[in-house]
Amino acid sequence: MKHLIEPPICMYGPPPQYWRNEGKFECLIFDLGGVLMKHNMQGCIDAFRELMGEDGMQQYLGLSGNGEGTDGSLMIRFEQGLVSADEFLSEVQKHCKAGTTEEQVKEAWLMMHAGIPAESLTYVRDLREQGYQTYLLSNNNELHWQDVLDKYPITKCFDRVFLSHELHLSKPDPKMFSYIADELVTDPERTIFIDDIEENRVAANKAVGWQTCASLEELRQILEP
Repeated sequence: MKHLIEPPICMYGPPPQYWRNEGKFECLIFDLGGVLMKHNMQGCIDAFRELMGEDGMQQYLGLSGNGEGTDGSLMIRFEQGLVSADEFLSEVQKHCKAGTTEEQVKEAWLMMHAGIPAESLTYVRDLREQGYQTYLLSNNNELHWQDVLDKYPITKCFDRVFLSHELHLSKPDPKMFSYIADELVTDPERTIFIDDIEENRVAANKAVGWQTCASLEELRQILEP
């Protein structure tokens, strides 16, 4: 947390620069999928149903019919960086129908991404140029993140990027939020966490006191009332 230097006492009070604008935020922490990137979760689910069937998709991959990963599943362990991309593809391929290649598994997995609108990246980059600290906090994995890097200049929009597969932690684990809060040393009252999943927003606010909102549209309303 940033601390203001205590000014010397004088008859006219402290200089203007010591007064703080309590209504102004300074740190913005963005989720990727669902906030900046559009999802095609149904397309991904349909692709894996075709490759491994409903039972195989849920039992071996851990991808449920609503797109959520089950705790301890291969999907979640990949997201937390506990298995490599090669291990992930090889393991999924073992449980697919005969003749399925690792490239087909990869294509099905990448189908989850439906693209990042250019205006979303422009908005974040503009906020950074205006002086806001901008950070990315994403539950991600090696294959999806490389796909993002190959297609979008996303790192130019952020001061720093935090990814679940590199930290071996994932939202909504309070340890993840505490780690990032310690790394950034920001004032929670001047920090906004933008995430489309309510469980993540609640956990972040409870763990480290960040203010939260669910979308870029809501963020615009907060920053530009």
